[in-house]
Amino acid sequence: MQELGLSEAADTIVGGAGRKGISGVLVLDEVTTGLDSFTSFQLLETLSRLAARGQTIVLSILWAELAVASSMGQGSTCRRIATYVLSMPRSSRSPPLLPIFLHITLPSHIAAADHLMTTEQGMAVELMVGVISSALTAALYVEWALLSVCKEKRLVLGQTALAMARRLSGDLRRKAQSPVSASIVQRLTSNSQFMANFPTFAGDL
Repeated sequence: MQELGLSEAADTIVGGAGRKGISGVLVLDEVTTGLDSFTSFQLLETLSRLAARGQTIVLSILWAELAVASSMGQGSTCRRIATYVLSMPRSSRSPPLLPIFLHITLPSHIAAADHLMTTEQGMAVELMVGVISSALTAALYVEWALLSVCKEKRLVLGQTALAMARRLSGDLRRKAQSPVSASIVQRLTSNSQFMANFPTFAGDL
């Protein structure tokens, strides 16, 4: 609250007498709309720090806002935020976000990027590849941690990371005429660390 300058609203109840509030959850939508580039970057940095401290963040940022921040040289920040949001295990009542992003949201981003100018398209591909690689790798590490430390074989993200990567390769293969899909495939298959973690990705293409 202090970092966001909202200390005065700390005791404000969100909800009502007949319904539970949402204290402890930060719900954001279109968070950088209307902000200048410097303020947008500061806000993204603040959200990144909150995420690193383990705060519960439900974050909905339009892809265009992430692309703008990335084009300002803040791709690493955008990637960290997206990875945290997409790969963080959620309560059983909430659907996992990573499969939704990879198989429902990402195709629309690819289709939109296909119509961008070369420079903007390159930046869009850079962001997509970074988020895909980081989020899938984080999901894989979550699975390994649960298995090795807790001895649990739970699908906390709805599917295994390997299954999500395999399905993504199929999705990209079906969009073979898309220059953005082709660029994403080329970048991912040339990433030795990604391929070491997801060796079947290229085989499914």
